[in-house]
Amino acid sequence: MQRLIRFARSPGQDTFAAIPFAGTVSLGLSRRLIVDLPREELADPATWVLTAPHFRAQIGPFSALELLAGKGSRFPPDAPDPRGALAVKVGPHPHCASPPIRAPSRLTDLRRISVQPSNIDTCIYWWTVDAYVDANGRILGVTLDLWEP
Repeated sequence: MQRLIRFARSPGQDTFAAIPFAGTVSLGLSRRLIVDLPREELADPATWVLTAPHFRAQIGPFSALELLAGKGSRFPPDAPDPRGALAVKVGPHPHCASPPIRAPSRLTDLRRISVQPSNIDTCIYWWTVDAYVDANGRILGVTLDLWEP
């Protein structure tokens, strides 16, 4: 996950090459997978932008890379620094103050590794980027989720 964060914050061939992506990677929002992309297309941050009319009572577009980089309109001026303390978790995790959300059906048998902010005091600023990893350590899917106000 540290390599994915480095790529999000400093996109380039070196930071991209360090990430163990599978040949095809699914990107999605929570349990909904939206697009399957060949590994090489993931080097372009624009391919990470997912369009959805709305998601969790928010308006898109949505990008896991933007969340990891601390960019975008999801971080209003009064929010804690989104590049601050991040927590990496393995396995299912609470949806902020709610029970865990199940993994997308195609990815349920994979190891789930997430990154979330750890310096927040309200779920309004909560988000998670979850990577789904096979037994060989390759990332087959990446999803993002947000708290619904």
